[in-house]
Amino acid sequence: MYIALSRRNLWRNKKRTFIAVASVLLAVLVAVVMRSMQDGSYAYMIRSSVRFYTGYMQVQGNGYWENRSLDRSIVIDEKQQKEILQIPHITSIVPRLEVFSLVSFEKATRVAQIIGIDPAAQNNMTGLGKRLVQGKYLTNTSNGVLIAGGLADMLKAGVGD
Repeated sequence: MYIALSRRNLWRNKKRTFIAVASVLLAVLVAVVMRSMQDGSYAYMIRSSVRFYTGYMQVQGNGYWENRSLDRSIVIDEKQQKEILQIPHITSIVPRLEVFSLVSFEKATRVAQIIGIDPAAQNNMTGLGKRLVQGKYLTNTSNGVLIAGGLADMLKAGVGD
């Protein structure tokens, strides 16, 4: 009885029914599109962060996480690198050494993260060389540093300083 009454009430005013149905459909469509955009944005942020920073896997020495000391850093030789590259879905190895330190230039001093890298391996993984605003990308024999634009502005440092 209630269903028949509801059906008659819906079709008694077709314009009102159409507006209500269209409103609900539009709301659902907008919600689905927004959720899809949100998922896509999250996936892109994760991919970008992982690609540019640590990758999906990070190898550390025993006890490093509890006591982050340079004394616990590890060196992976060529044989170990080849073994790691045999693991499915691992496409590259980028050795890094990370520390936090005070960085100064002239009268300005800031805290910064310093990352020692293998320039060729880092560039293959992240494409860092394409992102340079000024100067040249590092080589294995160069004695320079790359600094972020914000840090360069704070220190008032530039290429060649």
